[in-house]
Amino acid sequence: MKNCLLNRFISILAFCFVANTSQAALITEITNNYGNISSLVTPAGGLNHFGGTNCNSLQSDSIKITDTKSSDGCNRFYDYFDLETVNYDSIDSFTLSLTFSATNDVLPFLFFSIREDWKVMAASGGNNADTVNKRDIASVDGKTSQDFIFNASNTSVFSDILAKNEFGFWLGDEAFGANNFNLFSATLKIEGTATAVPEPSMLALFGLALLCMTRIKPRKK
Repeated sequence: MKNCLLNRFISILAFCFVANTSQAALITEITNNYGNISSLVTPAGGLNHFGGTNCNSLQSDSIKITDTKSSDGCNRFYDYFDLETVNYDSIDSFTLSLTFSATNDVLPFLFFSIREDWKVMAASGGNNADTVNKRDIASVDGKTSQDFIFNASNTSVFSDILAKNEFGFWLGDEAFGANNFNLFSATLKIEGTATAVPEPSMLALFGLALLCMTRIKPRKK
């Protein structure tokens, strides 16, 4: 009889412990919808962050991003998400979702044509991006969305992002000549362990387990 009650008591405590343990999951997501109307935003990194002039321009519902590969400085676009207001204990990965169009344009050049070749890179600041682990942006004509996952194993700046509490991303084109495309929005999904909501202490859980055990009556034989 004692063993039966003890087993039930241990089971209740185990349930309480599991219920009090945080699980890795989606913490939150942040979306920047770009455009020049009041409900939309300009990029936090600015339209011409890298010193260029008249590189990127706001459209009604998007940003026209230009990469000219020339001395005017229009060779990168930068934006970031501030993580200071995100309540988390740990972050396992980031999923960056970009919505865009017109990344499939072709530039005639002499006797052949050159297609655009846009890339995205994770960054921990305006001057610190992972230029080794570049991700290919899909070549499309119409509007589409694409996800890019960044974590400690595939991004060299992951620890810097966490240290600075700022997830940034660079966009650039590696094809020859002047190219551009439309960026409608960027959404950042943050996966990990959120800051736990204050829960009953283990002492309170222990008391609850004792109460439950005292209410369990043994079966009559």
